[in-house]
Amino acid sequence: MAKDGYRIPLQVYVLWCPKLNADGLDVAKGAAISTELYALLCRDIDEPLTRGIGIPTYFRSVPGPGLDMPLGIDFDGAESICVIALIDSEMVIDSKWSAYLTEIQRRIAASGGRHGFVPVALDASAIGYLPIKNLNSVRYDLQKENASAFLRISVTHELCRMLDANSEPGKPGSAIRIFISHAKKDGNEEAKLLKERIEETHADRFFDAVSIAPGYEFAKEIEDGIRGSTVIALVTDRYSSRPWCRKEILLAKAYRRPIVVVDALEKEELRSFPYLGNCRVLRWTEDAYSIVLAALSETLRFEYQLRRLGELTRIGRFPKNARQLLRAPELLDFKGLGSGNSKGAKKPVVYPDPPLGVEETDAIREFCPTAEFLTATAPWPEPKLEGKRVGISISDSPDLAARGLSPNHLTDATYEIARNLLAFGAKLGYGGDLRKAGFTERMVEFVYSFEGEVDPSSLTNYEAWPVHTFGNRQRLAEVTNLITVEMLPLPDDVQGSPATPLDPLKPEERYVLARCFTEMRQRMHREIHARVVLAGASTKYTGKMPGILEEILIAIEGGAPVYLMGGFGGCAGVVADGVRGRAPVELTMDYQLEHNPGYRAFVPFYESKGNAPIDYPAFTTRLQTAGPGGLNNGLSESENLRLMESSDLDEINHLILRGLSTRFPS
Repeated sequence: MAKDGYRIPLQVYVLWCPKLNADGLDVAKGAAISTELYALLCRDIDEPLTRGIGIPTYFRSVPGPGLDMPLGIDFDGAESICVIALIDSEMVIDSKWSAYLTEIQRRIAASGGRHGFVPVALDASAIGYLPIKNLNSVRYDLQKENASAFLRISVTHELCRMLDANSEPGKPGSAIRIFISHAKKDGNEEAKLLKERIEETHADRFFDAVSIAPGYEFAKEIEDGIRGSTVIALVTDRYSSRPWCRKEILLAKAYRRPIVVVDALEKEELRSFPYLGNCRVLRWTEDAYSIVLAALSETLRFEYQLRRLGELTRIGRFPKNARQLLRAPELLDFKGLGSGNSKGAKKPVVYPDPPLGVEETDAIREFCPTAEFLTATAPWPEPKLEGKRVGISISDSPDLAARGLSPNHLTDATYEIARNLLAFGAKLGYGGDLRKAGFTERMVEFVYSFEGEVDPSSLTNYEAWPVHTFGNRQRLAEVTNLITVEMLPLPDDVQGSPATPLDPLKPEERYVLARCFTEMRQRMHREIHARVVLAGASTKYTGKMPGILEEILIAIEGGAPVYLMGGFGGCAGVVADGVRGRAPVELTMDYQLEHNPGYRAFVPFYESKGNAPIDYPAFTTRLQTAGPGGLNNGLSESENLRLMESSDLDEINHLILRGLSTRFPS
């Protein structure tokens, strides 16, 4: 629970026993499934511009820091927590996992129905496993086909039941009801097949051919059916020409119900029904499992966002008179919003992330000029960051798995932070090379996709000499049309040849690299207005100190705002410890000499050139002296401590935007 009183509505933890191959990669079936569940429940990093459900989803597989088992679960960290245990033979034969799961199940059983537990049998050995002996399991092992879809449908439905607003405290909610809206003239066969697929799951369905008993009023039964349902609109050639089909969609919009549109056109429709827009759309498929999953996923997204917006309203994150929407705004949502006696008064409208593009908000404002758009993440009033460039310091962290995170969590964080900064007018700065699948490459692709047009000023990439000399020159030529690339020259006080790559194990060549990286970081500091810092390595760097440490020290000395996120570990976590008054072992010369090949010869060579000593005790003291207030970022001490500890992206983005809004008032 956040210190401002915000209660996260739901968190999910996925557990599995890892199986590492010779290269240290986890090849357990649970590892692959956990990635699928993260994409389903939180966000799909392969589709960074699409909205996800947004449920914070964490992993428990490898031992935590200093432990022989994964970190425990903070059952006070959210209003409800669901633990999904992916059980295979490796987990069954490990007594430590048995004790771990037994304790988790004990805590959940004592929660009075507040938390949930979903055991998944990946193979037959899970049946009869002592920690779940009396619990019904999801039988993944029995699914010869569509096992992945079966598991995702089962998990999604269970989470929907946990969030069911109509359920009694301590009891699971009722089955999710799905209303099949279709044209009988040409959609009956598809609707019947869809009905059969729904009946294979735990969900309920409303199908007018069998759900309305004789003697009951058709119109009232239809309206009552829609009021509590998720609607699947099965759009065939005749669908939009049928009055009842159109009315069903309008009723679903009026009752703020989840809608999934299924494109089952065979030839054409002469006029599409305009109010089918602003909904999730997918193609008809004969197995129909993907359609059922889409309907349940949309239901879960609605239920989660309903609770999240309600909780944010309760703590005063935005005005109590704000109109709350559970999907992106559309013109239907603004009925009556422009009327009233408060002429010219702002009409706040809150909706789930991600933010709308400017072209959409401008179009809506033509009909409702006083509308003020707010996302659940942004502070209110919303920040105005035009003309500000924010530097992003982010790279891989070796601590992710031990903290219950994964590379997907880190990539997701990169995209979400960039998305929110760009949405409120900021430009981005980044220092990195263009290696394949690296962070620079991801940033380039994301910024270009987000902007939707070529605006090279949106992202400036700073490349130190000799990175741009030996990097991917072809890719460098391509991205110069999309972003601004600053290729820094060799500093005047050093000599180097672009003929051969520099060897960081040779002190004289590492010296050149160190000077080049320092020059790049100082240049970047002069051209940005704030810096966001996340993850990064504390060892195996090729400069004079860990890159993120150097960037933070430069920013603190220069008075630039620093937004420091330590929850993902890495060097940012080490620096966060220093800012909180601790003395991390990673910030000692002995540690750095032990963990960095070639560093022992480099340090005296570097200092012999007249440079200031590489003084780790002084670095630690500087961080301790600065403290949270020395980050100069517009946040209070308690807010900075939350930012340094959190791995929740909603909270992280809110605090960054809040600090920037305070630091750079419009």
